[in-house]
Amino acid sequence: MSVPYLSKGVWYKYGEGGGRWLLADIYSTYSANISLGPYAVPFAPQQTFDVVLTVHGVTGTSPTLTVNLTYYDMYPYQAGYQTSSSVAIFQSITTAGVYTYSAANTAYTLIQFDLILGGTSPSFTISLSVYIR
Repeated sequence: MSVPYLSKGVWYKYGEGGGRWLLADIYSTYSANISLGPYAVPFAPQQTFDVVLTVHGVTGTSPTLTVNLTYYDMYPYQAGYQTSSSVAIFQSITTAGVYTYSAANTAYTLIQFDLILGGTSPSFTISLSVYIR
């Protein structure tokens, strides 16, 4: 059993015996607000997922990065049926480092990440990985 590695559109298993499946893996430099996703959460509902944000580089004057996670419930997949909620999972990041977030027993079938940049000419080089377990 496996889940889609969405950035390449192929099926990919993360690690042997690691107990986690890679859902999305993104590496890029951003200098403006952007939405990433939505990504389908396989085997929903009631999945636990982990988000690992690695900030590799930061430039600009007083740069900040906030990452919001929006959950969407598309079940039972009927037109117009959608509920959502949003939470800031990483707030006011200003330096390079590794940041993690876990959500247990989610009842949502789609997730989306919104990157909000602040400061003057901010630029963040990041990798964002989402795992399901």
